[in-house]
Amino acid sequence: MENKVHFANGLLHIIVVLILGLNIEIAQSQTEQVLTVEKGGTLEKMLTDNQWGEVENLTVKGEANKEDLHFIAKIAREKGVLKEINLRKTKLSEVGMKLFQGSLSLKTILLPNSITAIGKEAFKGCVNLEKIILPSELTSIGSWAFSGCMEMKEIEIGKKVSWIGEGAFFHCNKLLKFKVSSKNTEYYNTKNGDLYSSAGKLIH
Repeated sequence: MENKVHFANGLLHIIVVLILGLNIEIAQSQTEQVLTVEKGGTLEKMLTDNQWGEVENLTVKGEANKEDLHFIAKIAREKGVLKEINLRKTKLSEVGMKLFQGSLSLKTILLPNSITAIGKEAFKGCVNLEKIILPSELTSIGSWAFSGCMEMKEIEIGKKVSWIGEGAFFHCNKLLKFKVSSKNTEYYNTKNGDLYSSAGKLIH
């Protein structure tokens, strides 16, 4: 009888562990989403509104277009839980004006190399944004694009960046180190971690 009790208790323990493991796995699958867009403009329909409200880490691949990017930005601003966005395997061409402005939960965003422009105030007030990898094809960064990104500590200006607008990094209080591609000698350079234009004007 005693052996049967031990066996039953052991079986119950295994069942509880499996259920807990399943719940953890389900929770992780809800907060982490990897979505491949086969037709531009369809990203929103790939999850329910409740599911979108639970996504913390989002990877989007494929044929995502401007409409899809605007939807991602809307989720980041309005749901308040999206922390990491990975768009490296898309073919997007720009981040529009004020697009991610005030996305308070956003910590990391990885942009595709096809992006050539980051618009005015695109990430303004993203106070928890710590990491952004700028695209290799990027040519311009709009005015106040990253102003108020107070957690950003380091950023690298690529070889093709030829214009950085006024106040692009204003109030980025922890941004103490700039890197400039060795191939970008015509427009920008660094000195003691600060960013200068080729004419010697201090940018940040």
